[in-house]
Amino acid sequence: MMAMRKENGRGSLGGALVVMLLGALGSVAGVQDAQAQEPGPLRIGAELLMVSMPPTQGDFSAEPGIGPGLRVNVEGLGLEGLRLGLAMPIDTRVRTRLDETLEYDWTRTALQAEVGWGVRLVNERVHLGARLGLGYVHHRLALEPASYSSRIYEGRAHGLIFSAQAVGDIALLETASKSWSLGMGFAWGLTGHTTANFEAMQPVYEEGDRVERAPFNAGRAASLGPGWEVVWRVTWRP
Repeated sequence: MMAMRKENGRGSLGGALVVMLLGALGSVAGVQDAQAQEPGPLRIGAELLMVSMPPTQGDFSAEPGIGPGLRVNVEGLGLEGLRLGLAMPIDTRVRTRLDETLEYDWTRTALQAEVGWGVRLVNERVHLGARLGLGYVHHRLALEPASYSSRIYEGRAHGLIFSAQAVGDIALLETASKSWSLGMGFAWGLTGHTTANFEAMQPVYEEGDRVERAPFNAGRAASLGPGWEVVWRVTWRP
C-alpha cells in the first residue's frame, strides 16, 4: 500500500509539473502573440505637400513660387528620433513680367535627400523636430511675348537645392491597432538654390516662323530665404 501511495504521489507531482510547464509555455506564446500584434517602432511615412520657394535675386527677380510635391521618409532606423527622407517638389512655377514686352514661365523641379531629428509627444501623436536637406534642382525658363502665349526662347539650368527647417506633424486619425494614421504637418525655415544661368537662351520657332533670332541673355538668378510647407501625411507602422 505504501508503494502504491509513493507511486501515486510521484504521479501527482509529475502531472503538476507538466501542467505548470504547459501553462508557462502558453503564457510565453500569448505574450509573443500580443507583441506581434503591436506595431513596432519603425514608421514609414508618405507625404503630399504644398511647397513655397523663396523669392529669387540676381539679374531678374521673381515672386515666391508655390507648387506641389511628394516625400517618403523612414523613422526609427537604429537611432531614436532619427528620420531619413527623400523629397521631390514636382513643379514650382513662377510666371511674371520680365520687361515691357516679355513674360517668363519658370519651372523648378527638385530631388532632395533629407535627414532630421525630433521628439514625440502626446502619446506619440505629435512629432516636433528639425530637418536638413540637400539635393539637385532642374530649371526650365521659357520666354513669351506679353501680347500672346507662344514660346520664343527657352533655357535650362542645373544646380543644388538646400534647406534647414523646423518641422512638425500631428496624427489626426488612427486605426485601433495604431498601424496606420492620417495627419497634417508643417515646415518653416531657410531654403534656396544655387545660381541658375540663363545667359544663352536658345530661340524656339513655331511652324511657319521665318524670323531668325539670336540667343537671348536673361542673366542669372539664385534663391535664398524663408520657405514653408504644408503636408498631408500617411504613416504606416509595420
